[in-house]
Amino acid sequence: MVLLVMCAVGMPAEAKHGRKPKRMKQPAPPGSRRAKGDEAVQERREREHREEWIRFMLGDEQGRIPPDGLARALEQRNALVRGGGRPGQLAPQRAGTPASPAGWTSLNGYEHSVGRVNDLLIHPTSTNTMWAATDGGGIWKTTDSGTTWQASNDFLSSLSISSLAMRPGDPSTIYAATGPQGSHTGLPGVGIYKSIDGGTNWSLLAATSPATNVDFTLVFQLAIHPTDSNTVLAATLGGAYITVNGGGIWTKITTTRANSVAIHPANANLRAIGMHDGTVKVATDGSTYNTYTIAASTASYTRIAFAPSNQSILYALSLDNSFNTTLQRSATGGTSWSPITPPSNFFAGTLFYTGGLWVDPANANHLAVSELALAITNDASVPSPTWTKSNFGWADSHGIVGDPGYNGTSNKKGYFFDDGGLYRWTDIDTMFTTPPAYLSVNGIVVTEVNTAAGRGGNVIFGAQDVASRYYRTTMSDPTQRWRFATLGGHDGSTTAADSTNPLILYGSTQALGIHRSTDGGVTNGFICQGITDISCGGYTGNSMFVAPFVLDPNNQSRMLAGAASLWRSNNVAAGSPPTWTAIHSGVGSVVTAIAVAPTDSNVIWVAYNNGNVYKTANGTDATPTWTPVANVPVGNKLRIFIDRTNAQRVYIGMAGFFANRLVTTPDGGGSWANVSGLPSASVFAIQQHPTVASWLYVGTAVGLFASEDSGATWSATNEGPASVQVRDLNWYSDSPAVLLVSTYGRGVWKATLSALAAPASLLATATSTTSVNVNWNTVVGATGYEVLRSTDGTSFTTAGTPAAPPFPDSGRTANTSYLYKVRATGTGGPSPDSNLDAATTTIFTDDPFTTGSTVIKAAHLTEIRTAVNAMRTLAGIGTFSFADPSPSGVGVKVVHITELRTALNDARAALLLSSLSFTNALTSGVTPVRAVDFTEVRNGVK
Repeated sequence: MVLLVMCAVGMPAEAKHGRKPKRMKQPAPPGSRRAKGDEAVQERREREHREEWIRFMLGDEQGRIPPDGLARALEQRNALVRGGGRPGQLAPQRAGTPASPAGWTSLNGYEHSVGRVNDLLIHPTSTNTMWAATDGGGIWKTTDSGTTWQASNDFLSSLSISSLAMRPGDPSTIYAATGPQGSHTGLPGVGIYKSIDGGTNWSLLAATSPATNVDFTLVFQLAIHPTDSNTVLAATLGGAYITVNGGGIWTKITTTRANSVAIHPANANLRAIGMHDGTVKVATDGSTYNTYTIAASTASYTRIAFAPSNQSILYALSLDNSFNTTLQRSATGGTSWSPITPPSNFFAGTLFYTGGLWVDPANANHLAVSELALAITNDASVPSPTWTKSNFGWADSHGIVGDPGYNGTSNKKGYFFDDGGLYRWTDIDTMFTTPPAYLSVNGIVVTEVNTAAGRGGNVIFGAQDVASRYYRTTMSDPTQRWRFATLGGHDGSTTAADSTNPLILYGSTQALGIHRSTDGGVTNGFICQGITDISCGGYTGNSMFVAPFVLDPNNQSRMLAGAASLWRSNNVAAGSPPTWTAIHSGVGSVVTAIAVAPTDSNVIWVAYNNGNVYKTANGTDATPTWTPVANVPVGNKLRIFIDRTNAQRVYIGMAGFFANRLVTTPDGGGSWANVSGLPSASVFAIQQHPTVASWLYVGTAVGLFASEDSGATWSATNEGPASVQVRDLNWYSDSPAVLLVSTYGRGVWKATLSALAAPASLLATATSTTSVNVNWNTVVGATGYEVLRSTDGTSFTTAGTPAAPPFPDSGRTANTSYLYKVRATGTGGPSPDSNLDAATTTIFTDDPFTTGSTVIKAAHLTEIRTAVNAMRTLAGIGTFSFADPSPSGVGVKVVHITELRTALNDARAALLLSSLSFTNALTSGVTPVRAVDFTEVRNGVK
């Protein structure tokens, strides 16, 4: 089964007209774009444009994504992390990428406009502890009231979190819903997660997997029983559900889509469900729901809230059939509703992906409401109350939360979250007139970045929702407030950096609105005048939403940009504005990918939205000659990469959660082959090491992958950006090789890559009860090696630094297992780590056995048991309880061997070593025990 996924996933086509400007409200960085009129027609066009792009990036040719596609791809990724990229070989082929978190730098430290936050959960008593649910960066936790943040779990199957729920009396139990309405990631959710240890560890509730129940593809909101952590309501794409046993079983309450759920904090039998058709269902007995109409609609992202101090009062936000957001109040428990006049020019018809309500727990008429922006009133009981509108934050708004101890007098703390991040006010009433504390300054990095570029100086981010951003490498302002400066609005898109001048940076808005800065991001201006396919600076045009452009690697004054035509400028660095010429047109589609050969500016490839690919061998001519590339595999083409050393070898990354998303040709398109070994997920980015041509890197919908053999085998790492979408890869410098990794949900990462390969074929062998010989293959360019030893299977210390292999590790303890790895050192190092291997300092009697003459004795069995248990101790899994623990006088049985095999392979698995296979399948009473059966287990430990 496949699911049609859009930016606003599951949203009817008629609901796409809503306005969604991308700009900071007051106070804003210099040059930020302020709110103007609705411009509804243009905004609808922009939204539809973006949804088409999302479908293109993540789906098949029809924009479809399998409901379990993301989960399957992540499991394939996890297998590569565990297995190192090839069967029986556990050495990660990192191709120089750092082997530890210390080698990765997150480009953070900026105060605001970091990215979309969908929900905030606050510990009921220790209110300095909070959890933030983000759109593409997972769950983040703070224990110091937002001063610092840490990711709660990098490896959930979905990092797109919509809602969090916790019962006030049980802060250890937390539920997390995935699949927000209108998620920028474009990905479906994977169901609902549960933690029973305060958010340290999470498990997916199996009954909510979309592979089991497609309704849970999108889960919009959760509500938890105030005294029973096992009872939870969920609003999903297919209806409202309830569990009463902690998520093991879910019962469907409604048969159609539900957008919000609520349980009254003082009366758990009083429950409400906001439906997609503009109705609200209310139960007063906890199970029997009556339906009340508030705004008849086929596309209403209805939001509801109870007044905690008055069980008769409810508030609702809904969208009517004219796409007008309405605010209504019920003083009759939901049986009747009255409209409340909103602030003037407040609602923008964006309720199908935004919106929030907060009701003062002590004053039922004290109401805050958010949609595009934020407003508050103290007299919501009257039809036309007095409102105060906020001038802070970043459109769009996603909710307001009060401190659990809010009492309206001594504690008036309030929190607000939107597309720009998370904010706190000490007095919720001043939320609308005084600047907030920005809680996303230290550690919470959830920016959804399409691309990033820089060449030794400042870095430009093409950031979703928060515009093109210039990350400044140095700042005089100690608060770092303007580190992440912006000089524009709307959605940041494609970027590029001049490799000859670090001050020249290029960015863009959606629809190829290219702009240039020649002073590192202090000032900039549009340079797309003359590209007639688009409205330069108008955010519309006949192009992809995030339209491609590239600098010629051989001539940094030449840029190629793609819209309905392929455009070329030969004076892009200095032209005021540059001159643009269309050099390929008439395809009847729009450009999706462009590449210029690093060895020859005349060799250019271009791909279009209709799947066609063209190439030229005279691309610098006034009118190049283009040839269709035949036999290109079917699929949406996201990225073209031409080998740095061989212009005939070309790679194409394609979209979709299907196999073989990376293909290559060795002969300029004459023949094509799948590049196997990667997860079944979209390939967004492809790069090649600046000096080691066989080292490749790809960014996919489930993380970063590396190969040291031109793509024959691949590996992944859990360091750095982890399993988030990696949308772009660029070199910050070539020597040393510094890679910029753009993620869609975890910002931009930077890492210095080694130029030395990982040592291969590491083999550790005990030579005595006190010595282990460690050997490996030499590495070209290495001047030395660092041998690392572990006694606990986790932490390593340096055992020695030999100039060459082998290395005798003496002074060891008898009958003890040790785990080893080695890395090369020298110019361009250190290298990635080698494979792992273990050795046990047990010297066996009668080793080797002589077939036909050695009699297997009890001593032999005791020795091997001791050695296997030493391996289990190293692995941290405890010793094995063997049958016949005192084998003297007992004949060797089949069970003795099968126990050893199981106990040993369990230890090897825990140590991330490959499992052993055995020659004989043993059956008790049928198969005799042979010398080879003992020898194989011995070899597995020594």
